[in-house]
Amino acid sequence: MSRLNMSSYRLQVKSERWHKPASIPISERKCTICNKLEDEFHFMFECSLYTELRNKYIKSYYWRHPNALFASEDKVMLQNLAMYIAKGFELRNSMLHPD
Repeated sequence: MSRLNMSSYRLQVKSERWHKPASIPISERKCTICNKLEDEFHFMFECSLYTELRNKYIKSYYWRHPNALFASEDKVMLQNLAMYIAKGFELRNSMLHPD
C-alpha cells in the first residue's frame, strides 16, 4: 500500500514520464490491456485484468465510493486492500514481463 501512496510503482502514468529523449505525453500513457490511461484509479477500479482480484478483495460498495476505501479504518478491509495492490502489481508484472 505504501508503494501506491508514494507513487513507487511502474504504472504508465508515472513510469513513462522518464522516457528518453522526451517524456511521453500523459494522454498517451495507456494501459497495454485496455488502452485507457493507466493511472492509480484505473489500476484500482477499472482495468479488466484485475477483475477477479477486485471481486475477491474489494467490496463492490467501494468501487462506487473509492474515497471511502482509502479513508476506511476497518483492519480487514485495509488488509484486503493491501493484498489487492500486492497481487495486482504481481499480476501486472507477470503479464508485461513474462519469464
